[in-house]
Amino acid sequence: MKKVVMIGLTLLISIAFVSAVFAQAPAKPAPAPAPAAAPEKAAAPAPKAPAPEKKAEKPKTHQYTGTIEKMDAAAIVVKGKQGDKSFDVANAKMKGEPKQGDKVVVKYTEKDGKMVASSVTKSAAEKKPAAEKPAAKPAPAPAPAPAPAPAPAKK
Repeated sequence: MKKVVMIGLTLLISIAFVSAVFAQAPAKPAPAPAPAAAPEKAAAPAPKAPAPEKKAEKPKTHQYTGTIEKMDAAAIVVKGKQGDKSFDVANAKMKGEPKQGDKVVVKYTEKDGKMVASSVTKSAAEKKPAAEKPAAKPAPAPAPAPAPAPAPAKK
């Protein structure tokens, strides 16, 4: 019985080592030495491998807050702290149905020198000035305090 266990264990270990060797990446062959150029002919430059292309960077998303000055189906002009900025809103998500005069937050990216909005969000409703609220009636004057009770008579 011991011999059977030893043979099985030996086979198991052998398979483990062999599979580890097959799992390794194949080694790259070393570059072959260039053949000696004939003295009569100039060596032609070796063709260069194309440079790997850089992955296209994601454009950075910016945010701009202000009030809508002008608005149409394809563009919007927002006036904020940095002045008026025009955004392309053809593919933008409109949140809260913004209209001219509303305060909005525009999230945008710059593509080919244009500011392309990805979303236009209407800000929360602004508080109305106190002058527009109806004046409250003044409270009536408080009633006079009752007179103190007379002191008990002495005997």
